[in-house]
Amino acid sequence: MSSHTSVGSRRGFTLIELLVVIAIIAILIGLLLPAVQKVREAAARAKCTNNLKQFGVALHAYHDVNNGLPQAYTYPPTTAEPFVHAWGTRVLPYIEQGNLFNQYDLKQHFFAGTNVPVIQNQIKTFQCPSTPNADRLNTTPAGVIAGIPTYQAACSDYAPTSGVLGSYYDIVFGPGTAGGDRHGVIRANIKHGILAISDGTSNTIMLSENASRNDIYRNGQRVATGLNLGGGWGDAINGENWYGGSLQDGTSPGACLINCSNEYGKGMYSFHTGGANVGLADGSVRFLTKSTDPKTVVYFITAAKGDIFTE
Repeated sequence: MSSHTSVGSRRGFTLIELLVVIAIIAILIGLLLPAVQKVREAAARAKCTNNLKQFGVALHAYHDVNNGLPQAYTYPPTTAEPFVHAWGTRVLPYIEQGNLFNQYDLKQHFFAGTNVPVIQNQIKTFQCPSTPNADRLNTTPAGVIAGIPTYQAACSDYAPTSGVLGSYYDIVFGPGTAGGDRHGVIRANIKHGILAISDGTSNTIMLSENASRNDIYRNGQRVATGLNLGGGWGDAINGENWYGGSLQDGTSPGACLINCSNEYGKGMYSFHTGGANVGLADGSVRFLTKSTDPKTVVYFITAAKGDIFTE
């Protein structure tokens, strides 16, 4: 008796089936990618927050040792402070950068001699991970500060809030309202004491994000490269940030102080979604949303004007 055995061939995927599988994978990647990006940004924002917390501890430690917060910068030269230095240099020993500080010569200007290679060191504590183009080396042309030549400094995404311009008060509060003390906490040429913050340490900003200088950004878009000021941790100009605000598109004048422009003198700026981190004088960190009332932001900046924000 004979038997007939049929052997079936192994069936593979058709072209249509492969295309369907590829399309499904593409859809899944499309769905997962925003979630992954959100996780990454959450981690970056947490690291940025931690940087500001470290600075809060460092600034208080400096205050305890030196009977005051560091000067935002020292300029013009005086008998008491004959050399120009930045606040970022003075806090180096308090952010575990004592070896680097020991290489810095306080008897030279920040842009001179052996100080030049020191201020060109990239320090991660000064960098927010959300900011593009990390490890920037910023060039400032001669003459921006009278008598100071061209210099380069490693980047900082954080800076003191010097105060609020009277012209900004006219925009937000109305003409003729800019009286009183509009200074912030970290002052030029002055070691400002914590006890002098009459508005309260939990109501007053010491540092804020001023990310990605010396490039100019407006609403997340880079509009110029290398034309901004104050982008270096060892750069004296980093300590001078009198805010005048901008329009929502980043041009001036206007009421926006958060994430509209990182251009020198316009306001705070970060690459976080919806706002920017600020370090308060009590050492805590707060996230100010872009929608925060400009008046509230002003209350947080000024240290002794009597305009206290209460929730």
